[in-house]
Amino acid sequence: MSSSSSAPPGQRSGEVPNSLKYDNVVGFVWAGFMLLFPPMIVDSDKVLPKRFWAWRYIYLGFGLISAAFFYDVLVQTPSAALLFPFAHVLAAISVGTLFADFTVPGLSLPMVSYSNTVILYAISIGIVFSGELLRRTSPEMLAMNQWDHDDGESVVPLEEVSHEHNEAEMPFTLDQDVSTAVVGETGSGKTSMMKLLAYQFPYYSDTAVVAHDTGEDFQAFYEDLGFEVQRIRHEDSDVVWNLFKDAYDESDFREVAGAIFGEADGHDPFHRPAKQTFVEMLMYLHLSAKKNNRRHALCHADIVSLLNEGHIALKKALDEFDRLDSGHIDPDKGKGAQNVYQTIKENVDPVFTGDFGDYGEFSLQEYIENPEGRVLIIDSNPTELETLGPMYQLLVDWSIRYAMNASNPTVHILDEIDALPALTQVTNLTARGRKHKARALVGVQTIGQLKDTYSTISGIVGNCPQGVYFGPGDTESTDFILDELGESRQYDRSEMVSMSHQGRGENPRTQARDTYKEKDKTPVTSGLLRDFQPGECVAVSRTTWVHGQSYELADVRDSLPAQGAESPGSSEPEPTEDDTDIENDSWFSFTRARLDDVLRGSVGETDGDESRNSGPDRNPEVEPTVDATDGLGGDDSSDPLDQTTANTAVTPPDTDRPDLSGEEDEYDGGDHDQQSDDNTGGLFSDPDPDLSLGGAESAEQGGGDSPTESDAEGDSNETEERDETESREEERDVSEFM
Repeated sequence: MSSSSSAPPGQRSGEVPNSLKYDNVVGFVWAGFMLLFPPMIVDSDKVLPKRFWAWRYIYLGFGLISAAFFYDVLVQTPSAALLFPFAHVLAAISVGTLFADFTVPGLSLPMVSYSNTVILYAISIGIVFSGELLRRTSPEMLAMNQWDHDDGESVVPLEEVSHEHNEAEMPFTLDQDVSTAVVGETGSGKTSMMKLLAYQFPYYSDTAVVAHDTGEDFQAFYEDLGFEVQRIRHEDSDVVWNLFKDAYDESDFREVAGAIFGEADGHDPFHRPAKQTFVEMLMYLHLSAKKNNRRHALCHADIVSLLNEGHIALKKALDEFDRLDSGHIDPDKGKGAQNVYQTIKENVDPVFTGDFGDYGEFSLQEYIENPEGRVLIIDSNPTELETLGPMYQLLVDWSIRYAMNASNPTVHILDEIDALPALTQVTNLTARGRKHKARALVGVQTIGQLKDTYSTISGIVGNCPQGVYFGPGDTESTDFILDELGESRQYDRSEMVSMSHQGRGENPRTQARDTYKEKDKTPVTSGLLRDFQPGECVAVSRTTWVHGQSYELADVRDSLPAQGAESPGSSEPEPTEDDTDIENDSWFSFTRARLDDVLRGSVGETDGDESRNSGPDRNPEVEPTVDATDGLGGDDSSDPLDQTTANTAVTPPDTDRPDLSGEEDEYDGGDHDQQSDDNTGGLFSDPDPDLSLGGAESAEQGGGDSPTESDAEGDSNETEERDETESREEERDVSEFM
């Protein structure tokens, strides 16, 4: 690697200049100078101040030991301490005096002979050097806990370190609040590392954990930690998801249709009408359930039931509401109606099968906001992703969306993300998760497969400034890892020396010619990456990297610092004054914080000032983005459903959802849906004449459904007033700095 010193290119700073290299006298003097200052040679790859800083423990040992052995001289002549940094030379000279007829002045210990004092002094200096060597090569042997690290960090425990950045510190750590990518082919150790990092995350009773698992790795992992694990899968689910518990408006239904239908293969004239009609179908189920006071009983089985009645019955159903468009399946418009209906069946039937086609009561939003020590496992089978992929895509995307709006901390463990269909919310998680207390571990088998799924991977692994990379499975993964490591500028030097005799008794004449070539090289070659053994990895942080053999979690679990993984029922601690005052773990910041406390106490600040200064910070909410595809009843010249759903508007979890029934408001008898005892009843039967149960759902669901139009308008007015007030406050704050 290139040196930051002032030496010429290709020449080490501790090396004799070429013009003087072959002068015997100069060479002798230069060697003596370097002997006095060994950091100039040993740490010549560092800049000048860092060379001597790296020897701080050695010079401290020299000073303490020499002060003890030269105590009498130091008391009489304090300036003798200036010789203590050269204790290694003094020790060598003192040993030499044992074989000569003189002694080192001042070197003595009480009641100890001179020879024994010399031996003890030399041994003590040798121990200082040995301790420094041990600290540099095997720091874990000197630590009480070799994996000890600061709060907010996860350690990457390495059994063997083969290569490392010159500024890397051991143990190597990653920032827990920054999204982390783990890349590696099957059997390389990727999933084991993800479990090791996930174990070190802090978990509390209000921490929501969502893991995408293609097997039973993370299910067994979290069960072993004492969590209550709930799985969502195609068959034998612990909980059955009901999208109608989380979808209440037209934009949500458009997102569902976009995931199920995707993009058309080639030129399919029936793809767009089928997608639009499916959205109208979901809206019909929503409006019809509200009309019949059965919104709580709406489920995936109703989608299957309505679709199986045929396109004529579906058209009649859509015609019940003026706002819904049934033109694409109108049999009077020719054979195209049957083709549109058949396209709907081909896309929808394979998705709503098994548990995904039954009645469910599980809500993603309710879980994210109230996890209560539970872990949600989205358990997908790789062989089923071809047909069931849209359902898993919705589960992961919507869990991220609710996590970004939740006030409690969340953790997403997304293993095998390259096997899932393209996710629209994962870039939001990796880029802005830290701001919203949302941690993410992203596992990828191969970068090539990820590129096949996404048009660009910069928003996914590009937003992960740190990662652990195992043996690559393809060329794209190799190039990605090398790019993450970066290149360093190095100089290749070739030296040519010629000597000619000047005559008898004269020194030969020498000429030296140096050739320098400047190259940018990666610290680890592509060939070495491809030869990685299982568990061998490169860990990269924002500024440093290290290459070595990683441990399994079982090997280091007992020695890892406790982070809360063993007690998921504990509560998240409140932020303390130290958390806000001390920006880093140093004596300087600690002393500064304590002095500030003393000064504030001495001037007698008022309670009002303290209350004003120490008030809790307001956590900014995620501003919902405007959905460019809103409104199906607009111009038919462009398909609103073919646009991306990544910017779907998200209603904050602590606000009521606006009523989308609009023109059908006359069917609603109250602010909330009325509940019937029949949880699985059909939606197309006559409404129950007995309205005595009208208030049951209000008490049970606690505002889970949409309010009436008047309530939505009132909430809108309050929101506008609050936004206007915040705008005035912001203008006032800015004006104070003008």
